[in-house]
Amino acid sequence: MAFTRTFKAPDAARLIARPALTINNSASNPDSTGNPDLRPELALGIDAAYEHHWAKGALFSVSAAARRIEDCAVQALNLTGGRWALRPENGGRCEVRTLEVETRFPLQSVAPAAPPLDLRLSPSRNWSKVDRVPGPDNRLAEQVPLSATAGIDYKAGALTTGASFVYGGGGHVRLSQDQFTCASARRDLEMYGLWKFDSLLQLRVSVANALRHDWISDRRYAGVAGSQATRSTQPGKTWVRAMLEARF
Repeated sequence: MAFTRTFKAPDAARLIARPALTINNSASNPDSTGNPDLRPELALGIDAAYEHHWAKGALFSVSAAARRIEDCAVQALNLTGGRWALRPENGGRCEVRTLEVETRFPLQSVAPAAPPLDLRLSPSRNWSKVDRVPGPDNRLAEQVPLSATAGIDYKAGALTTGASFVYGGGGHVRLSQDQFTCASARRDLEMYGLWKFDSLLQLRVSVANALRHDWISDRRYAGVAGSQATRSTQPGKTWVRAMLEARF
């Protein structure tokens, strides 16, 4: 268990006032600019964790954390000179909570006659609440509410192969009184195979984003200037890579 007091300075991109202009500027497709007066975020938190190694190569752990952030950075939408622009501003207090569970173990540790498989699973749940923004869904825009990773590995002689599936939850977020966003969940499946010819030469083949999952995001404005909405779609692509590694 630990008590923490942290200081997070804004990155350079959030401090540079030069705007990045959009072609079809609107309340749902605004320009973006930095804020040289942005103050650092100060957080007071508590962390707790428990780990148990119950067999060789096996682990079970659970961890929880809570943060109270002062001067939380939020995106503010403004109409200046006839153009809409997003600008980071310090938005008061924010509360963040996290719960994470992780387990990994060889299958033979629970079934000795099973094949040599290594299993792993790690779900995580996150909550947040920005006081300046009215609810519901007034959470941090960058926070993933639910994520999970599941994986399996198999080794037989010179061959090692495996796969991992990563899930990242999306959902609705209320950024301010009149700004709303919604993002689709992300599902990524990766697979790999590794063949060791000897101690100096090996071949690795990997496949990334095997499901070719598209990522869709919506941004909506509903205020005194009316109601506007924009949808963006990022097509999913599958990547295959083969790499021959040699040591000299």
